Amino acid sequence: MKRMYKRIAKLMSAILCMALIFTILPAIPASAATSLRGESIYQIMVDRYYDGDPTNNATGEAFRYTENTQDDYRYMHGGDWQGIIEKIPYIKGMGYTAIWISPVTDPQLWGVPDANGTQWPTAYHGYHVYDPNRANRYFGAEDPQESKEILKELVDTCHENGIKVIIDVVPNHVGDYLQGIGSDAHYLTDSTGLKAGTQLQPVAPFNNVQWYHNLGDINWDLEHPHTAESTQMLEDHDLGGLDDIDLDNEDAKSAIYDSIKDWFTYTGADAARVDAAKCMKPSDIHELQEYLGVATFGENFDMDHAC
Repeated sequence: MKRMYKRIAKLMSAILCMALIFTILPAIPASAATSLRGESIYQIMVDRYYDGDPTNNATGEAFRYTENTQDDYRYMHGGDWQGIIEKIPYIKGMGYTAIWISPVTDPQLWGVPDANGTQWPTAYHGYHVYDPNRANRYFGAEDPQESKEILKELVDTCHENGIKVIIDVVPNHVGDYLQGIGSDAHYLTDSTGLKAGTQLQPVAPFNNVQWYHNLGDINWDLEHPHTAESTQMLEDHDLGGLDDIDLDNEDAKSAIYDSIKDWFTYTGADAARVDAAKCMKPSDIHELQEYLGVATFGENFDMDHAC
């Protein structure tokens, strides 16, 4: 657990450095590749920000107000898009010209049991995706259309105040649902004994087992030195158990890229941060950027503590 927290601390330091870089770069004419230069970016992990609408909070075991133990950080706290809307004057007053919000899609509420049979909640950060085409019910509303409209209101409110919106997008994977690897890859069919609200598979069509690599987890001990083989491992294996989408499967790629594109078409958001970019082929990242037509930047963390 201590090692995991050190990794999280290192990743957050890298994110803060990235925010500073965007702040100090000089402004230049905007284009799809450079339109974030000169912006001062305020990153918001939505669930950890401000609870503007308690009616959309998760219920039961998945929700906790406090962080008194190391495990408490995994649970949802209630921040939402309405909370950000209410704080836009505060953000603008601090001098920020862009916000970067966590993924907007509907998340996996509970992970599958770990090796000890324990289930952990995964929904607060949004990187464990359940439905790529539905707006997050915990950040918006239980009604899918109403949830979309609240997200659109957030983007519109930002634009009215001269603030750009960066959406964190997740093209590399969905949540952690599949059991087994290779030809044995399958979804659980019996939820007996699992937490209330556990989803056994992502929504259709993302519940097609053939859309995923099904090769098991990335072995970070083999990441270095970077070779053709280690790079392919990063691209074809699961990041922390998250079901890795096979972007060589054109149906799978089209489905996940179209879902991401639709969020930018609907909301008018200005830029994308690409999650787990290191685990994708550069050609796939470039294709996504061209398809979105907005500025993009990607996550490129490194598990080597000696770096």
